[in-house]
This record gives sequence, structure tokens and C-alpha cells, in this order.
Amino acid sequence: SLANIDSTGVDIEFKEQDKDGDVGQGSGAVTATVVADATDDVLYVASHTATPSFETESKSKIHIAYLESDLASKVTLDKSGTDNVLEIEYYGEEVPAKVMVVGGDATVSGGTTSLGNILVKDTEVSSVATKNLIVVGGSCINSAAAALVGGTKCGASWTEATGVGQGQFLIKGYADSTITTGFALLVAGYDVDDTVKASTYLTNKVVDTSKALKGTSSTLVAVEIEEA
Repeated sequence: SLANIDSTGVDIEFKEQDKDGDVGQGSGAVTATVVADATDDVLYVASHTATPSFETESKSKIHIAYLESDLASKVTLDKSGTDNVLEIEYYGEEVPAKVMVVGGDATVSGGTTSLGNILVKDTEVSSVATKNLIVVGGSCINSAAAALVGGTKCGASWTEATGVGQGQFLIKGYADSTITTGFALLVAGYDVDDTVKASTYLTNKVVDTSKALKGTSSTLVAVEIEEA
């Protein structure tokens, strides 16, 4: 929601496919920072990383850049209106967009993985009880995760509670929980290595956080499950 985006903004990364058609594997990428206008709550692009950028003509306020890549996507930032508009002319078949909140209401709880520069230990989760949380690590070592799955679950009891066994991981969203009034996303595996795989999956795949996903660590393939 707009309430979760402040002046720090949200970074959106667009990455091209490569010359062989492999989606998201190209050398060309651009990150755009999206912020919310404090006066009317309209989202607009404040800046992007494509360089070099040049103005189409003097005082036009329309800036163009081309990615140095096989596809040479064209990036246009139009600052001539009330709110900036970003347009990307992409010559591939498909492109993934990764959205990461780097400020405001996104916080990582537990483990050693951080989202942007924000890191909160599970023992400090009460200090972010109104934030949207990404809880990293299983309930055996992370008290925030334990609150989400119904207690400190280790080994067989973790599998019984979540349906996730050895060599597997869980990614599940909680709209309601006891640890926050915001949204909580649990990213956890059967053990530490599986949790690392869960984090890798989350950062490289498009994930529907309204559903529960059980993944296989060895293949990084996940399927939707009804109960977890």
C-alpha cells in the first residue's frame, strides 16, 4: 500500500533476458526508485540507474538512456509533468521485476539475512510490531517464527506442524499474527541450509505471498500447499 512507501522509496529492478532468450539472465538491468508524493499519494519514479543519460533537447526534461547489453533496452524518464514517468522499451519476450522495500515498513526478523539495511533480531520483534515482517529461520531457533507456526518446533515436530521435512523449505504469508499488526512472511527451511535455499528462492522468483509454498532445496522448485 502507499502507506508502506515513504520518501526512501521502493527499488524495482528490471533485468533483460540474454541473447539466447533466457529470462532474467541478461547483462542489462536497470533499477528504478519509486516514491510516494506526500501531497496526493501518487507514486512516481524519482531516479534510475541507467547511464549515461541525456536530455532529448534543451529544457525538455525528457531523459533517455540505453542499457549496455545485447538487447540495448531504451530507458526514458519524463520529468516534464507533475509526476515523473518512466518508460522502458524492451526488445525481449519477457522480463521479471523484483520489488524490494529498502525503507519504511519492511523489516527482516531473525537469522543473518537482511532486506536492504534493516535487520531486527527475533528478540527485538516487539519493537517493529506494526511493521510488515520477513521472518527468516525456523521455529527451533527463531521465536518470531515459533509464534507464527504455533510454538517452538524442531525436527519431527516442525514437519508435523508445517508439512516441511528434510531438504525442504516453507514460504508462507500471515495476514494475521501475534507478532505484528502488519503482514508477516515466513521464510524457513528444515535446517539452516534449507533456509538459505528458501531465501534464494524468494529473491529470485516471483512469489505470491498470499499462498503457502513448499520447496525442494536441491532443485529450488516450490509448489503451493493448502495447509502449512
